[in-house]
Amino acid sequence: MTFLEPMAGIVWGAAAAPILIALYLLKLRRRTLRVSTIMFWESAVRDVQANVPLRWIKPSWLLALQALALACVLIAIARPAVPSTTSADDRTIVVIDRSASMSARDGSGPAQAGEGSTTPTRLDQAKRQAIQTIEQFARAGSTRPQVMVVALAADAQILQPYTSDLRRVREAIESIEPTDQPVRLDDAIRLASAGVDAGETHAQRTTLLLFSDGGMPPSDVALPASVRVRLVPSGASGGEQAGADNLGIVALSARRDADQPSSVRVFVRVLSVRTQPSEVTLTCTVDGEPGGLLPLIVPAATRDASGTLIPGEAGGTLVLDRPEGGLVVVSIPRSDLLEADNAAAVVVRPASRPRILVVGPDDTSDPLFRARGEKGVDRFLLGALGDLEPSELRVLDAGEYASAYGQLGQSAARIDRWDLVVFDRVAPALAPPVPAMFIGAAPPMRGLSLQPIPREQWPEAATRIISWRRTHPILRYAALDSVLISPPMRMTIADAPAAIDATQAPPAITPLAFGSQGPVIALVEEPGPKRLRRLVLAFDLLRTNWGPEVSFPIFVASAIDALTGRGEAASGVGFTTGEPVSIITPPGVQRVRITGPEARTIDVIAPGQEGGVAPLGVPRLVGVYRAEADGFAQAIPVNLLDASASTVRTRTSIEIADRVVGDRADEGRASSVREIWFWFVLCACVVLGVEWFVYAWRVRS
Repeated sequence: MTFLEPMAGIVWGAAAAPILIALYLLKLRRRTLRVSTIMFWESAVRDVQANVPLRWIKPSWLLALQALALACVLIAIARPAVPSTTSADDRTIVVIDRSASMSARDGSGPAQAGEGSTTPTRLDQAKRQAIQTIEQFARAGSTRPQVMVVALAADAQILQPYTSDLRRVREAIESIEPTDQPVRLDDAIRLASAGVDAGETHAQRTTLLLFSDGGMPPSDVALPASVRVRLVPSGASGGEQAGADNLGIVALSARRDADQPSSVRVFVRVLSVRTQPSEVTLTCTVDGEPGGLLPLIVPAATRDASGTLIPGEAGGTLVLDRPEGGLVVVSIPRSDLLEADNAAAVVVRPASRPRILVVGPDDTSDPLFRARGEKGVDRFLLGALGDLEPSELRVLDAGEYASAYGQLGQSAARIDRWDLVVFDRVAPALAPPVPAMFIGAAPPMRGLSLQPIPREQWPEAATRIISWRRTHPILRYAALDSVLISPPMRMTIADAPAAIDATQAPPAITPLAFGSQGPVIALVEEPGPKRLRRLVLAFDLLRTNWGPEVSFPIFVASAIDALTGRGEAASGVGFTTGEPVSIITPPGVQRVRITGPEARTIDVIAPGQEGGVAPLGVPRLVGVYRAEADGFAQAIPVNLLDASASTVRTRTSIEIADRVVGDRADEGRASSVREIWFWFVLCACVVLGVEWFVYAWRVRS
């Protein structure tokens, strides 16, 4: 029990207690009696003679009862209160964290019915604590608050809107199921603030009870003055238990070797919270077949000067000879606190080399024709493309391309066999339905145009590339400081380009490099499920010094990787429980069946000749999902890969808008307690009633 106003009780006690005692020390209590003889006067005279200002207090029931009544009044003035998980506010939001770390089996209390293990999870403990809070609401004699139940993970899901029916609240809490998603508190804070944002007064207060292990990033959403937050920790007591035992895979990537595409390098990083070094041998399988073993020694976890746990980490690499690709699964063959981080998987695509079609103008009237290569294509461009060792490299002139692929219908469909088409100073009538690079020519689209600068307007000095997007994948490794262009073409980009088809969204145009005359390199991304990309260069390569530069073949390789997805194909594909997953389906597929940790059927969005998109949303559980349809099958690995969850820490405080919130009400707000002063007032009234009865009985006798 605590006192909210202890000084008030002390001050009133210091004033009232001496007065009560003085009444018994100084006042001679006499009664008027009628006597039949003066013989009784002698005793009265002796009492007067023996009366002195100060004397010891004789034991008296009246004094004891009056002192007890005074003590009750003084305690009531000091405002006594007891800790309480209940809230006297108008509204209470019960938020249950069901993220991945809440599945750690170090909770207290009984395990949830139906599970194989008798060890409770943190989610079991959180639900039990929340139900106990609801039972305290039910035992309260006053008006019950409106209660909302929210399940929190990657987003906040309302399971029960505001209600005073505590039976429905309890059923909503019991229905919460675990997930392997990360946790984000922002949505829960916005729910608690929704009433205030709608214009409600501060008189209607809201309490947010968060039942969680605290393993969440800080929230930047500001709290209104009428919202209070209290964290009820779940998990092992003491924050970071000394005996924690968990090893988890927190990073997994796979990539084909650039020099030997048939080889796949798989990198794995493992985290440990154990207080001793851990020797573990990771197992790797490819399409269910043994792929190799990776022994690791993971250092012990340590603590910094503030006592914060710093997990030990170790990484290693496996080399697989897998030209055909497959599903690569790496797992830790042991049980620990958290099972969701003991395995991770990626899909490695088959090794492939792009098929490239190059189209040149073959213009013999060009004064620089002799300096060019086959079909009038720049020699350095052909050399850079040949160095990539494509599976097929073919050069056509503009007339040959127009007769073979320039018409809609069956001839246009045949161009799909090419992974990339490069147009060197050729502007086709129709854009090919595959990735393309346009050099010195603009693609047939709205929103972007190229105009040659008249010779009389050529600048006296060559134009330099003065700035470029150094972090973009196409230009990340290309240095353009020394590139000179004489002259560039004038590139015009509309602010809001319109699509050729009015039913589609407009293309996205991103300038990548700028010269003194404006943009000189731009990337165009077409709408649709395939997200076709076109790269436009506003200059003739032969009128630059870029061809012999070292950065030019690097640029060509990066551009082809970005346009064709070759770089993405060289890397393993995997997803996490913190990101939405979508599947690109082939043409004609209307519905996709999903099997694995969760089974369901998904309708394909905008199915057409280019295929469609089947959105899975944010997966709830880790594992390998499989998408199947008529003539279509795809593996979808979903992993945890969350260092915060694998650390399995139990925190007793979190940060919300630069404010630390703990297991008490957040700083600057009233504590989450229940005042009981009225019980002491009632007790004082009862004691005074007894004192009056005793006094009346003694007077009567």
